[in-house]
Amino acid sequence: MNKADIINLVNAGVPGITNLTLDGKHAYKVLKFRRALIAVHGQIRDEFSAIFKEAGIEDPQAFDKELAELREKAKPYTDVGKEIPAEIGERLMKAEATFARYKALEGEMLKDEVKLDCVPMPYEDFHALQKENEKTCPALTHGYVEDVLEGVLWVAPEE
Repeated sequence: MNKADIINLVNAGVPGITNLTLDGKHAYKVLKFRRALIAVHGQIRDEFSAIFKEAGIEDPQAFDKELAELREKAKPYTDVGKEIPAEIGERLMKAEATFARYKALEGEMLKDEVKLDCVPMPYEDFHALQKENEKTCPALTHGYVEDVLEGVLWVAPEE
């Protein structure tokens, strides 16, 4: 799984899954999985901070606001095919270049593979986990989530 998968799992609410209906052995596997997922997600958040700095963005919120304002100021000119005033155009080009640099760094980082320190459970128990969480974390039954968690939280039954 890659770092983008980790972010998607966290955004889908997977760290909030419960494990109350599983036997102790498999409930513990879910506990270890959640802890590992949260830990790796924290490391990824730290990497985002480093990427902002590497791209030259000290305050991401202020940068986003400034970029949005510059785009808004340039819009009336670009909508009618006029040249953007030099002051706005230069600042916008610099901000767009910084943003492009950030997105390139982010894209590379999100492709990096990660391994969660956990032991997968049999699919039958994962299926029971999905049923337990169908109302509180419906994402657990989504095909993408199920596929990402194969070999991480669950393994296929032997045929």
